[in-house]
Amino acid sequence: MEQSVASRFQIFRARLKRYRAHFAVVFLVAAALAAACSGSGPVATVFGGAAVVLLIGVGTASGYREYRKRQLLSRRWVLSFLKARGLDPEEDADGDVLFLLDNMKYVLHIKEHYFELHIGFGRKRSELNDELMTRMAQEVMSSTRMVKILLRPEAVLFSIECLQCRKSEFAGFFDSYIRILKFSVAEHTRRYNEALEEFHRELRRQREAEYLSQRFSDYQGKDVVN
Repeated sequence: MEQSVASRFQIFRARLKRYRAHFAVVFLVAAALAAACSGSGPVATVFGGAAVVLLIGVGTASGYREYRKRQLLSRRWVLSFLKARGLDPEEDADGDVLFLLDNMKYVLHIKEHYFELHIGFGRKRSELNDELMTRMAQEVMSSTRMVKILLRPEAVLFSIECLQCRKSEFAGFFDSYIRILKFSVAEHTRRYNEALEEFHRELRRQREAEYLSQRFSDYQGKDVVN
């Protein structure tokens, strides 16, 4: 019973703290009206002026909060932004925004304070060298700083995660995000192909060395006729 009373008191205090500005406005307005009804002396003027000033302050703060809220990134705004760019976006069952750009599908995942922009490519695990893929991914992530590369059995994912949550920031940097992702994909592909070619050259050198060593051991102890 004591815990119940205490919890109710905490809830009451939280609500009182949350709405104290509203209570103050109501009190001042009531006081101003009472003073105005009792006369038009200096007391009425003071209370009336205080009420008006506080009402203006609360209204300004409320308007500013509403303005800031409208500037925040949202799926609805992102869809309209991408449509204006001619990208024909769509929303999937998970609430992510999908759009196609230069024959590559991007996935935009929007959260409360940040967003994630992904691009992925299917892969067959048997066709790629996992060790080289991982090493090249680490090199590209170290050089670009902004991009994460995830190697999964069925796909390779490139993503940018950003704390920007305002519409103006997203619109201003959107093209840069796309360029960075494209560069990361191209750079990872280039480095992997070069590393894979070097890996194959090294394998060929090892095989040639093993072949020559085997030939040399076969001739040891035998008479060679020129």
